[in-house]
Amino acid sequence: MKTDAPIQAPYLVMDDFMPPAVAQEMRAAVEAHLGNPYEHAPKTHMDWDYWYVPGLYTYLRTLPEKVIGPQLAAAFQERLSTWSTRTLGLGAAKAAYLSLYISGCRQGQHNDSTNGRFGFVYSLTKNTRRTSGGETLIWREEDYFRTRIHRPSAGADFFQSIEPRFNRLLVFDDRMPHAVQLVEGNMDPLEGRIVIHGHIREGGPVVEGPLPLDLVVDIAGRVVGGYSSELGDALLIYHGPAAVRFTVRTDGTVAGARLILDRVRLLGRGGPPVQEMLAGLLGRLSNVRFPDRAEETVVTLPLGFG
Repeated sequence: MKTDAPIQAPYLVMDDFMPPAVAQEMRAAVEAHLGNPYEHAPKTHMDWDYWYVPGLYTYLRTLPEKVIGPQLAAAFQERLSTWSTRTLGLGAAKAAYLSLYISGCRQGQHNDSTNGRFGFVYSLTKNTRRTSGGETLIWREEDYFRTRIHRPSAGADFFQSIEPRFNRLLVFDDRMPHAVQLVEGNMDPLEGRIVIHGHIREGGPVVEGPLPLDLVVDIAGRVVGGYSSELGDALLIYHGPAAVRFTVRTDGTVAGARLILDRVRLLGRGGPPVQEMLAGLLGRLSNVRFPDRAEETVVTLPLGFG
């Protein structure tokens, strides 16, 4: 069994996410849409939703394809889905909005624990701009009464601040409290925080090779279902996403089963620790026998707890 460590961090930052030429084309489309104010027309520019929730949200949002066009929106969606499947094992990634933050816009503290497993923010914001703010603030994953009760703390002691740099993708656990720092300064929309954002969740197994998807779903599903029955009520104390990747050899045996993602958290007592529970599942998957095939198959199996 491979010992490569799974992703366990509450957030990931990927700079230069899109190919540079494509990212520049996306930014050029934004500038063409938001610039030249005397050329704006109802048909092309009256689709912005000013989303204002007192004390929580203040920004403008629309569909990405209305600003950058359907081809660039589809190119981003495809790259995001491919990255999510490869990196997190979660294939259902959906770009929901393109949002604009000018002076006075922000997001208050909240989480999105029912919207997905991970949130993502892809920035088309200029690196040099005439505004400040717009950073994504993600609360640190720690017990504050144990770590900070004996000393004064403020601001960044409690959260990570991630700048919306151009062509940067930020992905974070949707359960983490987060916010967007108030944007201040110039009112020109081209100087604001401009991002594409949405959520990622498990989308079923991904199969690369000759084994049929339905067959893999059936066999893996029976293994996971059987293990869930063994855990019984203890299964209720686990919460969060995980993902397993393994290779099915030509003789049907499983090789290299490993966790690629582990954001599972323990909500109470009554069952084994998370690592022990997941190791038990890996062991069962490692002993599965699939039908013979002429070539190997790679299976990515997402798991959702809670």
